[in-house]
Amino acid sequence: MEELKSRYKELNQKSDNLKQASISLISEFYNLSSSFEEAGNLYLSAESLKRAALMQKELRAVDEVEIRTAAVYFEEASMKYYSINYYGDAAKCVQEAATIYLEIKDYKQAYKCYGLAKNYYGDSGDYDNCGRAYFNEMDYKRIYYLNLLRSSKKNWFPSLVKYLKYEIFKVTTNYGESIFRLIVNSTFIILFFSLIYFLLQDVKIPDNNSENNFYETPSYSLEYFILCLKFSLSLFSGYSTTPYLLNKYNFLTSIEVLLGNLMLALFIAIVLRKVSRR
Repeated sequence: MEELKSRYKELNQKSDNLKQASISLISEFYNLSSSFEEAGNLYLSAESLKRAALMQKELRAVDEVEIRTAAVYFEEASMKYYSINYYGDAAKCVQEAATIYLEIKDYKQAYKCYGLAKNYYGDSGDYDNCGRAYFNEMDYKRIYYLNLLRSSKKNWFPSLVKYLKYEIFKVTTNYGESIFRLIVNSTFIILFFSLIYFLLQDVKIPDNNSENNFYETPSYSLEYFILCLKFSLSLFSGYSTTPYLLNKYNFLTSIEVLLGNLMLALFIAIVLRKVSRR
C-alpha cells in the first residue's frame, strides 16, 4: 500500500510538472507570435497563436478565465489569418472560439464569433459553411435574448421583442435558410383559414343569387370545404380566381392577404439570399 501511495504522489507530481510545462509552452508560443508579427511574418504569427490556443484548450482548465483565454487566442489568430487573406483558417479559428464560449455559456460572444465565421467563410467562397455559421449566429442570438429576458427585471420588454423576432424568424423560415419550412407554414395558413371559413359558413357570392352558376349553398360538406379552400388560396396568393366574398368577417380576409404578402416577400428574400451567395 505504501508503495502505491508513493507511486500516486510521483505521478501526481509529474502531472503538475507537465501542466506547468504546458503553461510555459503556451506563453512561449504567444510571445513567439508577437515576434513573428514584428518581423513581418503574419502567417507564422497566426500559426504560433493558433498553437497556443490549442494547447490552452487542451488543458481543460476549470477556471473560467483560463478557458476564456483559449477563446481569445483563437480570436487573435483568426484576425491574423484574415489580415493575410487566409479566410478559411480565419473562419475555423473564430469558430473554435465560439465553441469555447458556448462551453462557458457566453452566448453573446459565441454569436459574435459565428457572425465573423460567416463573413470569413463567405470571403473564402465556402457557402455551405457560411450558411451553417449564419444559422448558429441567429440561433445563439435567440438564446442570448431568451436568457436576457429571464434574468432581466427592468428592461425585459426590448429583450422580449428581440427574442420573439428571432423565434418567429426561426419557425417560419429557419432564419431564412429553409424554403421548405416556408412552404409548410404557407400551406398551414391556407388550410387554417379554409377551416375557419368553412366553420363560419359565410363564403358566398356578392348578390347571394341562387340562380348564379357560382352559387353554393353553405353546408358542412366536402364540396363547400373545397370552395373555402379555393377562396383561401386566392386570398393568400393575392390573385382572385373566385367570385366569392366573406360577408360578415372581412377582417379575416385582410389578415390572410397580409400573411400571404409577407410569405411571398420572405420567399423572394430567401431565393435572393441564396443566389447572392453564389
